[in-house]
Amino acid sequence: MCQQEAVGPRKASYLTQAARNNAHVDYDSSLTIIIGTVIVIVAYLTCTFCLYWIVFSKLLPYTNHPVLDWLKNDHFYCVLFPTLFGPIMFIFVYLNWLSMKYFRHS
Repeated sequence: MCQQEAVGPRKASYLTQAARNNAHVDYDSSLTIIIGTVIVIVAYLTCTFCLYWIVFSKLLPYTNHPVLDWLKNDHFYCVLFPTLFGPIMFIFVYLNWLSMKYFRHS
């Protein structure tokens, strides 16, 4: 019984010390805004590129540009990459959620 009482205050002092350490950290919101903007722009460009690759490149005429013509003639990778994007993102989102749960409940 005495040992349990000794653990409680020690744990509480540790938590208050950790809270004091985190209270003095300056938070830079401008960096968060920049990173968020970059993520949104990359997601928009990726979506636009995949949409062009899957739909619009098949409808447009040949351009005599090697990369754009390769995208037009491709019938395998244009479906493979977007198809794999969903399961891979699901795995990363799940692992992120799981790691946060372990972190919060440890």
